Amino acid sequence: MTVIGPPVIEHSLNVNSAVKPIQQKRRRFSKEKVQAVRHETKKLVMADFVEEARYPQWLANVVMVKKARWQVVDVCRLHLSQQGVP
Repeated sequence: MTVIGPPVIEHSLNVNSAVKPIQQKRRRFSKEKVQAVRHETKKLVMADFVEEARYPQWLANVVMVKKARWQVVDVCRLHLSQQGVP
């Protein structure tokens, strides 16, 4: 995974202390999904892309979405052929 430094992008949660956090009911996952979440989380931590949350009471459940197969198509040359219009 490519390392993206904090000067490029950084996110923080500005918490208003007057607002009471609402906790979601903990969702249960199958063993396969738990392993997948741990694996992906470990990769992100090892890449220094994420860190431990400072406000764990504000966390929500993980939402897992199965990726469909996709491909990237380079259409740059097609655009060049369009009468010099980029």
